[in-house]
Amino acid sequence: METLLQDVRYGVRLLVKHPSFMAIAVIALGLGIGANTAIFSVVNSVLLRPLPYADPSRVVNVFESNLQRGVNRGAFSYPDFADVRDQNQVFESVASYHDSDFILTGSGEPARLEGQIVNANLKTRLVPAAEWPF
Repeated sequence: METLLQDVRYGVRLLVKHPSFMAIAVIALGLGIGANTAIFSVVNSVLLRPLPYADPSRVVNVFESNLQRGVNRGAFSYPDFADVRDQNQVFESVASYHDSDFILTGSGEPARLEGQIVNANLKTRLVPAAEWPF
């Protein structure tokens, strides 16, 4: 324990004698901690948190394919989706979503937002505010 205390004193004396080195060390440490926090936040929200569904292991994504056109994972048109929904005998529920861009206007500058348009069959569980990723 005594040698650790001596090492800490020696390190503090060196940092006080060279303030530019101390500033660089503090900046590098701050950048490292900030980058680590940002990366963990993304990994936590994308990979570690469960999906906001009651039983996420039962959620599937269905695509349409057209081999003549070379489309392997295409999107359904709404009439095709309606046919799948109406003729469904396999799934508990069928829902649709579509990626879209939105423009938010108001008192400030307009902002472009990315989101999804979903139908009412997309049943998610309510996520408490304490679990929100932002």
